[in-house]
Amino acid sequence: MYREINSVKVSYPGIFYTDDYTGNIIVDIPDLGCMAVGETIEEAFADAREAIEEYMKHGVLPYASTKADIDSLVKEGDIVMYIDAVM
Repeated sequence: MYREINSVKVSYPGIFYTDDYTGNIIVDIPDLGCMAVGETIEEAFADAREAIEEYMKHGVLPYASTKADIDSLVKEGDIVMYIDAVM
């Protein structure tokens, strides 16, 4: 017996940093060329997940970078976390 799978899970690295002007947490998702924002890291993470899921609806997904691939984009004080999204 076979079961149809209707969802796809992806994981992209996000670079989390604090906006000096607003104090908000910004998430740069370099593989997709998009950003997310939240007042807390939890809100920013959730917004980043939503951004990835929206991107998934509109096209072919690029391969996810490794941390080493994006190291040149990471500044002191930034945090890199992988963001999982399901569609």
